[in-house]
Amino acid sequence: MSQVSFPITTFQLPNGAPVANVSIIIRFNTDGSVSGNSIDSNFAPIALNSSGVITGSPLFWQNSSISPVGTYYILTVYSAQGQKVAGPLKVTV
Repeated sequence: MSQVSFPITTFQLPNGAPVANVSIIIRFNTDGSVSGNSIDSNFAPIALNSSGVITGSPLFWQNSSISPVGTYYILTVYSAQGQKVAGPLKVTV
C-alpha cells in the first residue's frame, strides 16, 4: 500500500487569518505497523508557511493499511504564541 498526502493542507484561525509560520503536530493514537514495518505513534512537527499551508510533501499511511485495525491520526494546531488553535482532532486518511 502506498502513502498519501494528508487530507487537510491549509490551516486558519477562527477569524480566517492563516495559522502562519508555525508547526502542527500529527501523531497516531497508538503504535502500529504496515506490512511488518513498525510505525511509531510520535511524529516530527510539520511546518506551515505564511499562508498556513503544509510545507513540503509529507506522506502518511492510509489507516486501512495499518495494523491494528481502528488506528487514526491526532492533529493539534498551535498559534505562533503557543496557544492551541485546533485539536486534538481525530483524522483518518
